Amino acid sequence: MRRTTIAIIGGITLLVPAAGMTETLRQHDRSLDKRIERGDRRGSLSEKEERAVEEKQDQIARERAEAKEDGKVTNRERKSLRHEQKELSQDIYRKKHNERRDPNPRND
Repeated sequence: MRRTTIAIIGGITLLVPAAGMTETLRQHDRSLDKRIERGDRRGSLSEKEERAVEEKQDQIARERAEAKEDGKVTNRERKSLRHEQKELSQDIYRKKHNERRDPNPRND
């Protein structure tokens, strides 16, 4: 009985971090969406820059979908996706702070 309980708790413990990691990827994706939207509204991202970062974000989403096709995102795939998200984040920062302004920012 005790061994069974320990095995069940151990199994649950191993599953929780994997679920959390996927959620972290989604949270980071939402954060990037908000940063792109703010840059568009404030005029710190030009239309061309916005299109470029959105295309990169779409590419990452396609890669995530491909990784999930076999039913499991491996640690290697997760690290690769996270690395690409970090690169995109840095790219958004550089594009927002390059002193080029959109002459007609959205004021939603």
